[in-house]
Amino acid sequence: EDDFHRLDNPYSAYVKSGVVQDEEMVFGRAQFINEVIESVRGTEGAPLRRKTIALYGQKRTGKSTVLYHLGRKLIDESPTTVVISLGDISKWAKEAFERKLYREFFKRLNKELSSHHVALRDALLEREVEIPTHKDVVDAIQGRDVFGDFMDEFNELIEEDEAFSNYNIAILLDEFTNIYMYLCRGQIDRDFMQYWKAITNDYGLVGIVVGQDYMPDFV
Repeated sequence: EDDFHRLDNPYSAYVKSGVVQDEEMVFGRAQFINEVIESVRGTEGAPLRRKTIALYGQKRTGKSTVLYHLGRKLIDESPTTVVISLGDISKWAKEAFERKLYREFFKRLNKELSSHHVALRDALLEREVEIPTHKDVVDAIQGRDVFGDFMDEFNELIEEDEAFSNYNIAILLDEFTNIYMYLCRGQIDRDFMQYWKAITNDYGLVGIVVGQDYMPDFV
């Protein structure tokens, strides 16, 4: 017993799964993350728009961790990308899923603009474009209208003001395949995926979504 020395296992905190936030504990994903970041930033002054990037695989293979670090590196290394990380959507109430989506989007957008894109926020305010709040989104139908109106104003700004022409918005969503289950059970509008693809294309958004290994059949 005198010769026994306890060895701490640095991985024990993650045995029950969950996001590994310590970058030093993440191995073998750096090249992949960097490739996604380069894609989002684009080349020759043309940022990526109108795309959904899907990361999928079996449970507990580190997908959520990759998404977390991808979001952080996008903020650090792509200064013209507004990163909206909405987290794990499986924790949202299914009955008000779409309303929650818009409310969280605007909440995170307001925080992100205030923290990392003050000039862009001020340019929107100069045009009398305010970030909607949760009070502006009563239900899914109103949420779609409010979201569409705001994105029209946002895109008008980046099209007309050269100072912001290289900006894009990336929306990060974890457990995206839960939407498929909600659709099958009739818990969200049946046209939601069609709508998601439409807004990604029409408003020039980048979606980065994580889900289970059957996601290619769904997305």
